[in-house]
Parts: sequence; C-alpha cells; structure tokens
Amino acid sequence: ETKYQLLLSAAQRQLRAFSNFVSGQGGASILSNQTKCDSWGCYYNQRDASWGNKGIGLSSSSMAEYGCLVTSVAMVANHYGKSLTPGDIASSGNPFWGSTAYMNQGSWNVNGVTVTRTRIGSSTAKIDEELAAGRPVVVGIYGGPDHFLVIKAKEGSEYIMHDPFPENGASIKFSSKYPLSAISAVDRVTVN
Repeated sequence: ETKYQLLLSAAQRQLRAFSNFVSGQGGASILSNQTKCDSWGCYYNQRDASWGNKGIGLSSSSMAEYGCLVTSVAMVANHYGKSLTPGDIASSGNPFWGSTAYMNQGSWNVNGVTVTRTRIGSSTAKIDEELAAGRPVVVGIYGGPDHFLVIKAKEGSEYIMHDPFPENGASIKFSSKYPLSAISAVDRVTVN
C-alpha cells in the first residue's frame, strides 16, 4: 500500500507539472501535418491530429496535453529503426503505471518492440556522454520535470532538439526555447 501511494503521488505530481507547462504555453490546440522524417528518424508532435486527442494508456489524459514523454520516446525508438508512433505507445497500457498517464521507468513492450527507459542523471555531462556514443537522450526540463523533449545532437556548444510541443519543433536549438539550467532529468532510451 505504501508503494502504491508513493507511485500515485508521483503520477499526480508529474501530471500537474505537465499541465502547468501546457497552460504556460497557452494551451494544447491540435495541429496538422507535424510529422517530419529524415535520415535521423521522425519528428513527432504530441499535438498532431493523428493522436493528439487520444487518451494515454488507461487514463483520460490526452496526448496533446500530457504526451511529451510518450512522443519523445517514440522519436528515439524511430531513430533506432522501430516503427512506433506516439499513438501506438499511447494505445497500450504497458508503458504506464496503473490507470494513469505516468510512464514507467524500466522496460515495457508495445507492438513487439521492447523499450527501456533509464534515468541516468541530470547533467549536461551525461547528455554529452550519450551523444558522443551516438545515443540521443530524452531530457526533462524544470522541476517536475514539467516537459520532456529529445536532444538529438550537439553542434559546437549548442544542443539540437526535437521538442514535441511547439508547432514545427523539429531540429531547433535548445537555447532558443530554454536555458541549460532548466535540465532536470536525462533519460537513456534503448529498444530491441
């Protein structure tokens, strides 16, 4: 019961943080034609009409409002050659704790793809290590974390991200939207 209450509390805090971020951005209107694919993989937007109105897991939380982590994980899976969309992940209960939209750490399976998400720290040094090894990372920003996005590359001293919330958030400079001090979590995502 104690573990259940701790997880429920963590899930509620995470969803409040996501909701606060979305409110601060002016809301989560549905967008069209956001998916863009190149040699790196696909950029997905959590508000895309293809899945933005879809509930996450067994919850009633919508992808448009709460799907930044789901969308970020889908982008990394696609980078590794797996054809998982945000909608595929959201349609499964496996990645989420109970009937919430709280994505579990560790491994889960969707459509025959096993995804493992591991928190490896919160520093830019960890981001640099992962990028140097050819691995993009999912980064949480602000205290909640309030929002998740993909850091896909580093050009000079600048991180290049796929941000799943803003319209056309593909391959933009991290510093154009957020300060480096906002980084509060770095997650490694692997697939097989």
